[in-house]
Amino acid sequence: MKRNTVAEVPAKNCTGCSLCAAVCPSSCITMQENDEGFLYPSIDKDACVECGKCSRTCPATNDLEDGSVSSAFCLACGKDRNFVQESSSGGMAHILSSSFLAESRRAVIGCSMDANGIVRHVAVKDGKDLRLLQGSKYVQSDLREIYKQCVDLLEGAYSLLVFGTPCQIIALKTYLNRWRDRVIYVDLICHGVPSQKFFSKDRDIQIQRGRLQKDVPTKFRLSSRYERTGFELYSPGCNGSIKAYRDAYYSLFLEGASFRESCYRCKYAQRNRFGDLTIGDCASADFYPNFHSDRPVSTVIINTSVGERMMKEIKGFIDIIAIDAARESHLNKQLESPSIRPNKRDTLYRDLSALPYEQFEKRYLKRPTFKTLVKERIKSVISVRARKEIKRIAFRVFKNEA
Repeated sequence: MKRNTVAEVPAKNCTGCSLCAAVCPSSCITMQENDEGFLYPSIDKDACVECGKCSRTCPATNDLEDGSVSSAFCLACGKDRNFVQESSSGGMAHILSSSFLAESRRAVIGCSMDANGIVRHVAVKDGKDLRLLQGSKYVQSDLREIYKQCVDLLEGAYSLLVFGTPCQIIALKTYLNRWRDRVIYVDLICHGVPSQKFFSKDRDIQIQRGRLQKDVPTKFRLSSRYERTGFELYSPGCNGSIKAYRDAYYSLFLEGASFRESCYRCKYAQRNRFGDLTIGDCASADFYPNFHSDRPVSTVIINTSVGERMMKEIKGFIDIIAIDAARESHLNKQLESPSIRPNKRDTLYRDLSALPYEQFEKRYLKRPTFKTLVKERIKSVISVRARKEIKRIAFRVFKNEA
């Protein structure tokens, strides 16, 4: 193959966005899982005409466009407490989506998990279906089918609101560039993505153990009066959950040990962003104790005038304050640099394939520390609001004594 095809793109740089397959005029590129379960392009050499279109459009091989210089960093939370508890952070994605769909001929593009635990991007046109997109899914979402769906919608005079990780947003912006005035992009503060294969294997094991339920999507975040936003796996409608530190998939995700190789060299991990808005968990929320300290909250970064207009449209549904951009960027590491690749990444996926899962767990699932267990016990009996009040009193006492 000549160098004008994506066959020459180093695997460590490929983000799995599927853009090359979408733009190929000969339909000779398909996305295939590698041994780790990540999607990579496979080229039919006999059908390929070596036109170079895949290489020219590939985000991994081209210089990065200048991101938007953020005009404002904000801390936000939906006003409806019951609704926010169904979301991973402050409910911003759902509120933005609901507002957008209030007008006709509009669709929201986002990540959804089906009843079998498969994660892919889908299009939603009815506000009643937005529940399909609600909540975090810490798995790489499959974009293969969404490119054509977006084009069909845009050719049908629809406008789109698109959510995705930065690499997905760049790919979709490239593909949908001719309709730029009818597409709004929201990129997520992303630390990295594990593979669908790993998640499916872990989920199947937990279903066999009776800890998750088959035929319903798995949730990753749980909010309650005792947990502002807990990292737990659970099946909606079922009793019980699995703490992240007791699940191999989830704990390795939080360690940053199971990401796609390109995540560790992500060129989108920076202060300048590529969506009209950026949303994600707020890392500096504790510095604003008077702002919904007992509820999930979101960082919102306004990057363009389009993003600013979107925020004005939903101002009646949210509480919002300005926050220190430098502090949030420093604490929310992905706004400055990619995740650091740990040594265990060298063997993790090989062992996942070779070892019985129980043996894999023994090797990679750390036992919770005594400190962790004590903290969890405290959280189970003292509400978030009470813990925050205790912290506030202790801080005032300490300040007065000093």
